Amino acid sequence: MSETEEKSANINARRLERFGAMPKEQEPPRFPVPVPFVRRMDIPPRERLYRWIYYRGYITMTAGHGGVGKSSIVDLEIVSMALGADLLQPHRPTILHGPCRVLVLSLEDDRDEHDRRLEAIIRHYRLNDDEVATLERNVSRIFDRDGKIVVARYDGTLEIDEEAVKYIVEAIRQFGADVVIVDPFVSIHACNENDNTQMAAVGRVLRSIAGETHAAVHIVHHSSKAADAKSADAMRGASSLKNLGRAVRMVTRLSDADIKALGIGKEKARHLIMETNAKANFTPPDEATYFETVGVPLNNATERYPSDTVAVAVRWYPRFALDGVPTAKVQEVWAKIATLEPMKRRKDPRADGWLGRFIAKEFGFSLDDEEGANKVKQILSKWTKSGVLRVVKKSDESRRPRDIYELEQE
Repeated sequence: MSETEEKSANINARRLERFGAMPKEQEPPRFPVPVPFVRRMDIPPRERLYRWIYYRGYITMTAGHGGVGKSSIVDLEIVSMALGADLLQPHRPTILHGPCRVLVLSLEDDRDEHDRRLEAIIRHYRLNDDEVATLERNVSRIFDRDGKIVVARYDGTLEIDEEAVKYIVEAIRQFGADVVIVDPFVSIHACNENDNTQMAAVGRVLRSIAGETHAAVHIVHHSSKAADAKSADAMRGASSLKNLGRAVRMVTRLSDADIKALGIGKEKARHLIMETNAKANFTPPDEATYFETVGVPLNNATERYPSDTVAVAVRWYPRFALDGVPTAKVQEVWAKIATLEPMKRRKDPRADGWLGRFIAKEFGFSLDDEEGANKVKQILSKWTKSGVLRVVKKSDESRRPRDIYELEQE
């Protein structure tokens, strides 16, 4: 034995005596290893694929009442991501990430129903042959209405179906999916939605799938009819569900207060749905985004059945009642308001001297029409919030205090 080999043998002997035998292949630790903080100049950005709701490696959620239009919005996002073009914007700008591959776990609707929804989008947005070919390459679906793909179930004891989990992971990898849609959440498990422990376990499974595949996993869920539909707390089931998603979006119909604030009538509101960022860990809560549902005929009638009409989501932008009105006209009305007697500037819409009556006359709105009345209320609300008007107390002829609008410069 050479001198070098002898020294190496002695070192190995001392190491064996002190630490024991080293395994040939280091097994991964069972528990996480502590990582000391070291300032890094190369921290990678969060991989946001589309809008504020799709992030690689994370779970995000859309929730709302049944039939409100959740799937219409998600379907439009699926097509946008697959094309790499944002159909929500008028000029269809390119998505920063480019085209994404989207895998849909459709656990409620069958192929025919999903094909109808995508065909309606193709027709409404007038996709050309090349765009349809891109869509066909980048969208895949797994249909399971029979409950075969269930990642966890509870029957006295909680059981994770590792085979189902492995199936989903392999399907994501084989397709190369960037985004996975699970619709609906209730069908991916067979546990009690009201049990926090069971829902937390389901959440861990789904997070592990997102982490292992580095895909953006988006879940479509239902909300409770008894709760405030715009809050993440409105999601049906245990409170731990809202903690499952790093971003949670609620989709709702417009309330009476929303209708008045937007200056529209109930007939128009019937076709509108509102998207709110109910829980944003990544970005501050956004203002509401609105969609209009438009019926698209598929012209697929047969001798036995009439043609289908499918709802497609279209971005809808609220308008201020005075959009397009010349600034000079608005300033003229302000000057006239300043000359009105205090009791002609009442805040109460029931009063004969309600300021809204004067505004409706000046701008040509009818207070007998619900939409016209709501536009006037929208104007008063906006002027008050922006500081053009303020509310003060003034006594009427009977010395009773009344809320009066007053121009800020008065």
